[in-house]
Amino acid sequence: MHKKPGLGLKARFAGIAGRAAYLFVAVLVVTSTTACYSEPKEVVTNLGQAPSTDLQYCVVCGHESQFEPFGTGTEIRGNAMCPHCGSLERHRLLRLFIASRSLIRPGMRVLHISPQPALESVFGGFSGVEYQTSEIEGGSADFHFDLTSIELPDDSIDAFLCLHVLEHIEDDRRAMREIFRVLKPGGWAILQVPLYRDRPLTFEDPSITSPVERETAFGQFDHVRVYGWQDFRDRLMESGFDLQVEDFVADFDTDTQKRMGLDKEEWIHICRKLL
Repeated sequence: MHKKPGLGLKARFAGIAGRAAYLFVAVLVVTSTTACYSEPKEVVTNLGQAPSTDLQYCVVCGHESQFEPFGTGTEIRGNAMCPHCGSLERHRLLRLFIASRSLIRPGMRVLHISPQPALESVFGGFSGVEYQTSEIEGGSADFHFDLTSIELPDDSIDAFLCLHVLEHIEDDRRAMREIFRVLKPGGWAILQVPLYRDRPLTFEDPSITSPVERETAFGQFDHVRVYGWQDFRDRLMESGFDLQVEDFVADFDTDTQKRMGLDKEEWIHICRKLL
């Protein structure tokens, strides 16, 4: 059993009391591509009382299926990827969390880094939202830049989404400072990385450069570190963010976590730029 971590002064571990999981899914899942999360459309009336099934339910695309294994090297996870839209645990968690907080609203400018296609389709359809994407190279993204040198003005983004990208960046502290710089005062960023709840300190070694060695040391050939949960939070706060950490998956019972294919180990990191 993992112990809950201690926190820095600015971080708040905002675990929410458990509640009936079917209420979340009934209220939060959005299928209309023109809808905004502040006006969710109910598409599942009562997942908790649905007929028993071995199939899993994807809150991104709405399909029921058997999720597939996903990962590389030593980090292959079972029942991780939706075969219809390709969403992974972190994508389904992000969709549920943003819905639960009505975080994306009309009039906002949202920047999504290396978006998963199904989420890009969902978020890009929100009415009244300026949704933009960025890749470091290639593809049809709106921007192509390195996160350590974001080619945007200060205080220009309302919301910033970046899932499992920072572990690929050698100077991650500089990238965090750049994200803070472009956020508007009052804006927020959700920054997620692979974390292990039993590892408080980050392991990184710049002398490890070959793909084979990186896969052995960091779990994937293109990762440059394994983050520790405490160290990751410290780096975010040192970059200027007011940090809130939520154990959002714990709001769902174990059966519902499995049914929706959520990772019980993943916390949500909400990084705010205070006014």
